Order: sequence, then C-alpha cells, then structure tokens
Amino acid sequence: MNHPLELVVILGTAREGNQSSKVVPGIVDAAADRDWKTTVIEVSDHPQSATDTHAGDDPFRSQMATADAFVIIAPEYNHSFPGELKMLLDRQQGEFAHKPVGLVGVSAGGHGGIRAVEGLLPVLYTLRAVSVLPQVLIGGVHELEDPFSVERHARQLGAMFGELEFYAEALRAARS
Repeated sequence: MNHPLELVVILGTAREGNQSSKVVPGIVDAAADRDWKTTVIEVSDHPQSATDTHAGDDPFRSQMATADAFVIIAPEYNHSFPGELKMLLDRQQGEFAHKPVGLVGVSAGGHGGIRAVEGLLPVLYTLRAVSVLPQVLIGGVHELEDPFSVERHARQLGAMFGELEFYAEALRAARS
C-alpha cells in the first residue's frame, strides 16, 4: 500500500508582515483535501548569511529529502524573488531532484508575481526539479483576505495540484 504523498510548502520570504503568508492556508487545505502529508517551511525559520556554505540544518534537509513534491510561494520584490529564497535553494544537495514543484507567485501589483516565478525556473532546472503548470499567480494580494476565495485563483490551484499529484506519483515510482 502506498503511503500518502508528502508535500513541502516553502514560504519564500522572511519579511515581517508579508502578504504571502495569506496563501499558505489555502495550499495546506488543498493538500489535506487529497490526504497528503504537509510540512510548511518558512525561510525566516532558517536564517542564513551570504557567506554560509552549509546546506541548511539537518531537520530542514531531512524534511526536504522525504518530500514527494513542493510548492514554493514566491513573492515578487523588485521584479524577482527574495534573496533568502535563492540562498536556501542554492544550498540544496539533491533534495529537489526528480520531484515536481508548483509555483505560486504573489505580488501587490496586477501581474501576480510572474516575474518572480519566471526567475525561479532556471534555478529549479539546475536543481533537476520538475516545474509544473499551471502556476498560481496572485496579484493585489494586499487587498485579499483569502486569495483562494477568488475563483480564478482557486481554479489555478486545483489544476496545479492535479499536475503535482500526477508527477509526484510517477516520479516517486521512478525514484524507487
């Protein structure tokens, strides 16, 4: 019997008072609807310096290693994703390889974080991760109490989870 899929959700900002955290409950709920085991990791819980050469602490790395899939919540700051998220990803040592990643872009502006999402793609390719479509793009997040109460966002999330599930099951079997 297969064990439930394990999802790691990464909140990719360490800014206090960030709007991206509004997205986390909807993603956790979508995973729970599919009976997935979910772990939420916030980059702010894993402080790093620009000169740190370690791949992260052991509990963090073990959570990443056992994941079947990832969702990265990437706010758009100055047309890109946060530096602390890049440092976290740069320190990985194979934990993302051959695993699907769903991307959720978040911004105050109307483009929904697409530039942050596009900036993550080459990084994910280098990590040998499989980026799935559709991406979830949430613009005007500061005006939304629940971003997934917007039908378009809920539809994107459902479609993204369908792809994550397909690839997570196929790639878990291939990694075995």
